[in-house]
Amino acid sequence: MIYDPERVRYAELLEVFAAVHDPTAPAFSRQYASAVFPGDPEQRERAEIFLRELEEELGRTIRTEVIFDATFYVAEDYHQKFYLQREEGVWRELEEIHGSFWDAVDAREAARLNGYLGGFGSRAELESELPHFGLSPGAVDSLLRAFDARPGRPAR
Repeated sequence: MIYDPERVRYAELLEVFAAVHDPTAPAFSRQYASAVFPGDPEQRERAEIFLRELEEELGRTIRTEVIFDATFYVAEDYHQKFYLQREEGVWRELEEIHGSFWDAVDAREAARLNGYLGGFGSRAELESELPHFGLSPGAVDSLLRAFDARPGRPAR
């Protein structure tokens, strides 16, 4: 997905990024390190300021790096939309709808569904979005069952 500043402020991206993981945790290895890849010098400065302020607020060392003007490598396919790929039938439908694995990875609905399955959003929000994704009734049922079965959530 491409960042669209007309739809989302850069500051919001940084806030969500910091909220969905622990920016103070050490990385298991370099490839799993927490990093921000700003698109221009202004974004770099804003990211650095944001992380300094977050470090002050948390009182802990931030391990997230700001890496500017570096080559970015896309993660292996088994890392893409990790939670959603576990729902194999749904994933196959998305690939068919979009024409290829990588087009499905880049699809907005794949990002949304992966987020729901990863613990973000409510069942009501998921149900309100599902009719817009073009999935079969069976895929919708699979997604709702998977959502309800997430760890720490009671099944409905």
